[in-house]
Amino acid sequence: MELLVSRIFGKPAQLGYVVRDIRVEMRRWLEQGIGPWFYVHDVPTDYFTHRGAPSAVK
Repeated sequence: MELLVSRIFGKPAQLGYVVRDIRVEMRRWLEQGIGPWFYVHDVPTDYFTHRGAPSAVK
C-alpha cells in the first residue's frame, strides 16, 4: 500500500514523532537498534518567514 503523501510529495525522507520525554524515547529507540540520534535543545533563530514573507520571531 502506498501512502497518499508519497503520491503527492514523493518518498518520505524524514518522519517526526511527538513524545513526552525525548531523552527516554531516544534511549528506548537506541535499545531497539534505531539511531544514532542528535538532540539540540535550544536552536537560536534570528529570522523567520511565513509563506515567503518575513515574520517576527517570538
